Amino acid sequence: MKRLIVLVLVAATVWYGWKHYGDLRGTPANEVVIENASGRTLGRLRLSIGDQEYPAYDSLYDGKSVTQRFPLATKDAQFHLHWALQLTTIEPSWSGGEITAGPIRVRHHLQILPDNSVMWSSTLIPATDK
Repeated sequence: MKRLIVLVLVAATVWYGWKHYGDLRGTPANEVVIENASGRTLGRLRLSIGDQEYPAYDSLYDGKSVTQRFPLATKDAQFHLHWALQLTTIEPSWSGGEITAGPIRVRHHLQILPDNSVMWSSTLIPATDK
């Protein structure tokens, strides 16, 4: 019985480490928070930063947000955001914002508005001492 408990604890620790490896390493990263303030459910939300594409989100309900971490930039780039309005054939897109190369961690906030425009803002992520 003791071996089974130890095995379960080891398995849980390995699983947690596998799922949260990036957070546990402490590798500095930027973040982008995409908020849906459009008044509609968005579908097939796709984000790319410069040449790097990130996994698509199937849906983002009104008033909800998603956060995507991405590595510190080695060159200047901008955001590209594509989405679909559910129950329509409209597929708006937006490009803009500014990502600058360097070691400073930044949280970018992209808010999708009712007229399908996007409001971009950014703030510094405070350094955490470990």
